[in-house]
Amino acid sequence: MPDHGASLLRLTYANAHERLAEDGRRAVAMASSGRGDDAANIVAQALLREQRRLRSLSRFVTLDADLHVGSEYVERLSAGLGDAVKGILAEAAPHVPPDA
Repeated sequence: MPDHGASLLRLTYANAHERLAEDGRRAVAMASSGRGDDAANIVAQALLREQRRLRSLSRFVTLDADLHVGSEYVERLSAGLGDAVKGILAEAAPHVPPDA
């Protein structure tokens, strides 16, 4: 790969947001029916799934230091997903703390 897999990581990150949004829509529907704890669990599990996906993908690409892509980059992407989930939880299950 000319960019040593950096574009693959970026594409996976963008797709992770899409999958989190879908899980968020399901969670909002659940929360509106009074199942806020289940909604928070769905979103939390989705976050863990997407973070695992990013970390496992990083094993299969060449993360070159010259590209400023490496484990720090993957951790930043994972943290970005975490921030997105905090926003989803604030809407889906407002009575559940974001750390749940």
